[in-house]
Amino acid sequence: MQGNWIGSDASGTQALPNAGSGVALRVGIDGGGFTVEENLISGNMENGVEVSSDPDGRAITVRNNLIGTDISGLMPLGNRGNGLASTHQGGRPSLVSISGNVIAFNEGDGVRVMGEGRASTRIKENQIFLNGRLGINLVGGSEDACGVTANTRCGSVSGPNNLQNYPVVSSAQLSEQGVVVTGLLESRPNQDHTIEFFVNDAPNACSGFGEGQRFIDALPLRTDADCLAPFTVEIPGEFQAGQFITATAKDQDGKTSEFSRAIPVN
Repeated sequence: MQGNWIGSDASGTQALPNAGSGVALRVGIDGGGFTVEENLISGNMENGVEVSSDPDGRAITVRNNLIGTDISGLMPLGNRGNGLASTHQGGRPSLVSISGNVIAFNEGDGVRVMGEGRASTRIKENQIFLNGRLGINLVGGSEDACGVTANTRCGSVSGPNNLQNYPVVSSAQLSEQGVVVTGLLESRPNQDHTIEFFVNDAPNACSGFGEGQRFIDALPLRTDADCLAPFTVEIPGEFQAGQFITATAKDQDGKTSEFSRAIPVN
């Protein structure tokens, strides 16, 4: 599915909404893969993209779309629900891959992940910003009033994406080359992970966590036997005091966390 404008008029700047979600995908038993790419999916009355993976479902890829913006990728044309909602209903593990999209200005979460933990929802190198609720919301566990799921000891909790712990970013200091970011990931022991870093103009207004306005770097990381992986990384580029750094963590299966708390650059 490629190159469609779903929920907007021909100019790509005004809403012409569908009554429900813009795109609704359900991959069932022995279903094949499906790709949604390079579409404008905005202005719809419910979710922009809704993905439901049944038992024995296969891979779904959502990449390089504009979800909640106008055709420029800069101006609001939000969906009334979430930008993308992903639900897994059991059976064999399946994969939903969400990469390279602009997901912004939606009234709900940017990406909302629900269901069982055997499925992997991989959220990679997107631009996620100015959504009404969380940038990424793994629904379940101990949630605060804004929907942020608390980290757990060694990340050992069942739920969507196994409720993968987010990194705890402790500082973001300007350097000659860019910004030096320090923090800690606590997750399953002796496992490989990838940390993705983002820069934002402002944190989420409710939670102070995320979002991920611009992807800036990725760091491979391995937890030790005590479930810990401290990190210090210098990220090259142009940064300004008053911007905010946030991060996500992915396990080796691609299960991606919510965004970390946004830490100011200074």
